[in-house]
Amino acid sequence: MPTPTKSHYTFNLRDFSRVIQGCLLIEKEAVQSKHTMVRLFVHEVLRVFYDRLVNDHDRHWLFDLIKAVVKDHFKESFDGIFSHLRKENNPITEENLRNLMFGDYMNPDLEGD
Repeated sequence: MPTPTKSHYTFNLRDFSRVIQGCLLIEKEAVQSKHTMVRLFVHEVLRVFYDRLVNDHDRHWLFDLIKAVVKDHFKESFDGIFSHLRKENNPITEENLRNLMFGDYMNPDLEGD
């Protein structure tokens, strides 16, 4: 909810469409499993919404909501999907998700002119 200190907390369907548009940019050959799509969805939610949040309380609330969505709607274990980001055997944290990136950095044919 927007407040004087959080006036930019106005989210609408255009914001959610950015999440979906980001998910649609992946090529089908790059989707190896359901986990890839869930990771991409979480990445896009973080990019569109999380990056706009101004305090730790709000960021933690969104992180908890994302974990619940992965569990309840995708029927997957959050820690299992992001196990490649885990340090040691600890649960996945917001800090771990900062290492979540999507791109085709190893394909030289995609270099710009």
